[in-house]
Amino acid sequence: MFQVNATDKDSRQNGRIKYSLQKARDAAQRNARSSFWIDENTGIIYTNETLLSANKDHAISELTVVATDLGRPSKQSKATVRIEISQSEAEMIRVSSNKYT
Repeated sequence: MFQVNATDKDSRQNGRIKYSLQKARDAAQRNARSSFWIDENTGIIYTNETLLSANKDHAISELTVVATDLGRPSKQSKATVRIEISQSEAEMIRVSSNKYT
C-alpha cells in the first residue's frame, strides 16, 4: 500500500530500524489497527481487508507507527499517519502525517 521511512545516524546493527504499529488505546484505534499491518523491516504498511464496500465509499483511519533502532539502549520515534480512502475522488488514496514525536 505505502511505505514509511526512518533513519538513524548510527552505523551497523545500531543503525537498523524496526517498524511496528502502536497498540490501540480505544475502539476506533482498534478498528484501524486491525485493518492494517506493517512489515517490521521495510516499513511498508499493508491492508488486511477491503476498506471500502458497496455501501461505504469513504474511509479514514489513523495509525501510530513506531520506529525503533536496534541500539542498546534502543531509541524510538512515533508518527501518526492518517489514511483517507475514497472511491469518488480522483486521488484514490491520500496519506498524510504531520505529527512526529
